[in-house]
Amino acid sequence: MLGDGSVSQLSAREIEDKLSEMLNNEVIESVLRVWRAHKYAISHPQCDKYLICHINSNQSLQSKSALKAGITKVSSLVSSWFLSGNTGTSFLELYNAAMENYNCEKIFPADCTGFNEEDMRITTEYAHNEL
Repeated sequence: MLGDGSVSQLSAREIEDKLSEMLNNEVIESVLRVWRAHKYAISHPQCDKYLICHINSNQSLQSKSALKAGITKVSSLVSSWFLSGNTGTSFLELYNAAMENYNCEKIFPADCTGFNEEDMRITTEYAHNEL
């Protein structure tokens, strides 16, 4: 995270910046992505299992830290609990979609390209704005 230098060589401002960046990239970004999937699944109930599976898939979490994967997993399980009451899909089915390493497109076929396009737009736009 900090490269070759130690924390003691960083100024207070640099430490604050690194902690802020980590909090934003690892925690807030993960929770927001689950929130976007949750909102989309409420308006498109046929996509609930696919979206929970997709945001937790190895491909989706590839090159992400263990913290980010864990935050995504826990957030999506909370989302699954509330989705089960909104979409009619049992919590156990959503739990399995989150926990198992399925091929989401094959196991949960649904036309959810709207979420993927929106997710790509938001994450690309966010990264572009930060630069």
